Amino acid sequence: VSTQSTGVCKPPATQVATGRKEEDDIRPIDPKERKKARKLDEYGDDKLNCEEILKLAAAENPQFKYSILRLPDVYGPFDRTDRHWKYQLWLQASHIEPVHLSYENRTKPLSFVFSKDVVSAIWACIFAQDKSNGQIFNIAHEEKPTLKEFLLLIAKILDINPKFKELKAKSQDTDEKSDEEEIHEYLPSVTIGALDISKSLTLLPWQPSPLQQALVETTMFFQKASKDRVGDIPELMDDFEGNQHFIKHLVHMFSSSSSTTCCCC
Repeated sequence: VSTQSTGVCKPPATQVATGRKEEDDIRPIDPKERKKARKLDEYGDDKLNCEEILKLAAAENPQFKYSILRLPDVYGPFDRTDRHWKYQLWLQASHIEPVHLSYENRTKPLSFVFSKDVVSAIWACIFAQDKSNGQIFNIAHEEKPTLKEFLLLIAKILDINPKFKELKAKSQDTDEKSDEEEIHEYLPSVTIGALDISKSLTLLPWQPSPLQQALVETTMFFQKASKDRVGDIPELMDDFEGNQHFIKHLVHMFSSSSSTTCCCC
């Protein structure tokens, strides 16, 4: 299981509407450019190293079989990164502290993947056998929402009308500090943008879940988690410890039985 972050090794010149393809992630030949790429994302560079080791192993031993799945940000029930959970809480108290949105993340198409779709993709690689052997697959939803669109879908499930604080793009021509430097954003964790999953849909017996359906399941899970673990909310939202009204509002909200209601239509 690899990552969308391998794309930092060769960042796209422009954002392609269909998303980034598997073959786009090629290391720069120039050692200086490679070093620069590693500094951008050591995690992505390490994952690409692992991919190259698998390819070498297969070249040395034809019996060695492998498939590589490249994932964008993963979400779903039991997600331990807390990224979705934090946003879900924040949306419900956004009248006190509006949800931050950078210019880039309210305009750039992104890819996300539902955790259960990763499991089904692994099974699909096993069943596909020769078609999947030695192949790299992007695994994600077909939908490519911006971060704002993704959050609005969660808000719709919760039947709320959230408030956003849309921050200006950071100037490229000045060192002057801007609001952008104080932004809290938990998604996306990488800056590559959207993925093209057409290869996965063509070669694998696999189909991703509809985004709306996956978000309903995830949102309902974390609504219950917020009620069951209400005491963890202050630590979970410690980025806002200076706004105790915000924290206390969330704790009070999930201390009542009505807080787990979702509009799942």
